[in-house]
Amino acid sequence: MRSLGTALIAGFVLLVVQVGGVVALGTSPHGSFVSNLIQLGLGILVVIASLRAAHRSEALGRHIWRLVALAYALWGVAQALSTYGDAFSSGLVDWLVNLLFWFWFVPIGMALFLESDSEPAEFDWLVATDCIQAFLFWIAAYVYFFLIPSRFEGMIALAHVCTFGL
Repeated sequence: MRSLGTALIAGFVLLVVQVGGVVALGTSPHGSFVSNLIQLGLGILVVIASLRAAHRSEALGRHIWRLVALAYALWGVAQALSTYGDAFSSGLVDWLVNLLFWFWFVPIGMALFLESDSEPAEFDWLVATDCIQAFLFWIAAYVYFFLIPSRFEGMIALAHVCTFGL
């Protein structure tokens, strides 16, 4: 119970600092950077709290808390890369940041595949394989419908004109 109180106090302090930073710095580049760092800190706090909850839980609860920790870890990586990209004007990993921000919640959704009636004592690799296949399907759909059209808009328009005329 003591660690729960510590996590709540730390989260509240970060939230108050976030509000203070927004009021004091506004939407300036420094304000945005401070805000992003505080959001990253809150995400790290959620990962730590989720892992602690998983350690205290049994069976199905442990798996769900681990999935929550994984989801927020993915979100944290996206937030860290985005913060770095905003601070140092790096456009090298924009596609990865977008992908992680779009799909950080997928591990939480995978909790639907966990069966509470026949809880295995070990990790169920068949369920993990199904989850990976579903995740790869969504990545392929994202790349096909969102990433490719934005990168090749001009070429697609040219191909349309060449095929169907003006």
